[in-house]
Amino acid sequence: QDEDFNYKLWTPRPVITTGGYDRASALKFAEETGQLIGFGRPFLANPDLPFRLLKDLHLNEADFVTFFAAQREKGYTTYPFSEESSKGQE
Repeated sequence: QDEDFNYKLWTPRPVITTGGYDRASALKFAEETGQLIGFGRPFLANPDLPFRLLKDLHLNEADFVTFFAAQREKGYTTYPFSEESSKGQE
């Protein structure tokens, strides 16, 4: 319901909504409402997120413990690119 309130408050200006979307739900919601969909956490875990969304590839699971953690070997710069994306970058 909060989303409806915000949407009504801001329209007809562009609205960007975020939170819990995967490719299918983002496309469906955008097509139904005309809103833009933002991806925050998925970007941290998927350095090639636009490519993955375009090709409908599996997304890396986010490890929230590593987000913005200082002095750690594993973090948001160590998530792997998809194999398909890496092949295109060679």
